[in-house]
Amino acid sequence: PSMIYHLRVFARRNKGPVAGVGTIIAALATGLVLSDLQRRRAVRAETLAGERLAETARERDRAFTAEAEAKRRRAEAEAVTNFLNDTLASVDPTEARGQEFTVKQMLEQAAAKIDASLRAQPLVEATLRLTIGNTFRALGKYAAAEPHLRTALKLRKERLGAENLEVADALTDLAALLDAQGDYDDAEPLFRDALRIRRKLLGDEH
Repeated sequence: PSMIYHLRVFARRNKGPVAGVGTIIAALATGLVLSDLQRRRAVRAETLAGERLAETARERDRAFTAEAEAKRRRAEAEAVTNFLNDTLASVDPTEARGQEFTVKQMLEQAAAKIDASLRAQPLVEATLRLTIGNTFRALGKYAAAEPHLRTALKLRKERLGAENLEVADALTDLAALLDAQGDYDDAEPLFRDALRIRRKLLGDEH
């Protein structure tokens, strides 16, 4: 006789005990299923709570970063204003020889002061060099403008990273100078790089 036959015979002869064991097994199985469901729910709840805590921490970090960036920009703006005020105050009006010469003279004096006074503030230096370089470019003094714009780009990349909106601005300013000089082959990749950074950080529809 097969094993199944023996089990059937045993079950017929011992209906009560077999039914009791079956009930116990069913109860254990049900308990295991319910326990597993509870465990899964607990894991999901724990995971959700962890995700919420992580998001809260990220939001706090973003808030701190935004606050630090705002403080940096305020300090930079104040330093730039003070520097320009000091530079303007130091211009001797008796040396003026027409408006363009006066502007050029002031820019040259400002450039000379940058090297001496702003080495410890590279981002302030970068902003001022962009201002000086762009003004030289507007005056048609391309040779005088280029070193300031290149230095500003270098300083911003070093301090802010390669993919930053302020770096994109510096790239655009240098590219505009090269474009004004007719150096289109060197200007185009700078324009394209600035556009790529802005698309990445701001989106295609900005």
